[in-house]
Amino acid sequence: MSSKLAYSVPEACHQLGDLKRDKFYRLVRSGEISIIKIGRRTVVTDDALRDYLRRAQRAAA
Repeated sequence: MSSKLAYSVPEACHQLGDLKRDKFYRLVRSGEISIIKIGRRTVVTDDALRDYLRRAQRAAA
């Protein structure tokens, strides 16, 4: 991950290993990844991505 505070949806998908957009939004709908709306833009914080990856890693162990 980089030092950015927030990512656009395409950037977030790329940070998660080129995750498909529909899979990303399924994770959002299920509550596994949180998003923030800023005007019409949807962003994902670096912390939200890191939290998701930590939980996914624990679940895989």
